[in-house]
Amino acid sequence: MSAYVSLRPRANASNLERFESTRMRIAGLLRAVGLMVVLTAAPLLAGTVAYDGSQSRRMAVIDQQAPRLSWATSGRLGAAYNTTGLFLIPGRGFLFHFDVDDLPPGQRIVRADLILPLSAISGPDPRFFLWRMIAEWGVGVSWDERLQRPAKQPWAVPGGRAPGLDRALNPSAVVRETQAGPVTVNVTEDVALWYAKASPNQGWMLSVEDPGIWCAFRAPFWDAPALWTLQITYEPEVGQ
Repeated sequence: MSAYVSLRPRANASNLERFESTRMRIAGLLRAVGLMVVLTAAPLLAGTVAYDGSQSRRMAVIDQQAPRLSWATSGRLGAAYNTTGLFLIPGRGFLFHFDVDDLPPGQRIVRADLILPLSAISGPDPRFFLWRMIAEWGVGVSWDERLQRPAKQPWAVPGGRAPGLDRALNPSAVVRETQAGPVTVNVTEDVALWYAKASPNQGWMLSVEDPGIWCAFRAPFWDAPALWTLQITYEPEVGQ
């Protein structure tokens, strides 16, 4: 009588239970892997932050005809200077600064817009300039000097106008506008340089460079800080 041994497992209850348990574990692992793939492939979310004039801790208006003043905001030619308006003419500059160091690390600057409340502009082909500042400036800044403490430091050129030393080689923007109202200026490149620490954040200067041109803004240091806005949109760098 010959012996026969079957190698196929019996279909008893114990085998079925082990098979079902293994199947469920594999299914669970596949679901987990699928979730990881979905999370990895999901688009990275961008964020936007906004600063207004009330958050700026450095502002000054410097004037060629009042070379020791920090607040020569309007007035000239015998008229008294005051600090309630912001009136730009050739030989005058408005310095201002926003601290963007609280942006989260590991980001890419997608877009940065500076919104300025232009209240009037006049002259043939009127335009104004926005400059990224390079030299440090602070307390006591004037047309002649950029710092008073801990020691007096002059601008490389009075008025902070030396290309590559006081301010960038080229303006961040040249704005041609004929109507009053909010003006949006793309400053993405400047903010990206500051964020990457490729250039020190010394803020900007607004100026008028052409004879016969003047422009006025609602003043961020008087009654319109909320109208001066820097909006920055960022997203995580790929691989972060």
